[in-house]
Amino acid sequence: IEDSATAKLAWLLQANEVFAVIKKAEAERLQAAGAAFYDWHKPHGFDGHIGEDELLYRFVTSFATTADEVDRFGQLIA
Repeated sequence: IEDSATAKLAWLLQANEVFAVIKKAEAERLQAAGAAFYDWHKPHGFDGHIGEDELLYRFVTSFATTADEVDRFGQLIA
């Protein structure tokens, strides 16, 4: 997501859970292509900017997530 032209990380972190601000139309395109992620409520005190046409989304990986799945998502969001 850090290298994406269509999304930005909401917080910088190293974890299996990340949050990104993405335009709604782009999120729909990603989900139609098979990406699985969820809308997330804007937490109290969030200091990032979320535009009218954007939402905050939650992405989670696990030990079952394959490198190929991560690579495919990276290609989709590039």
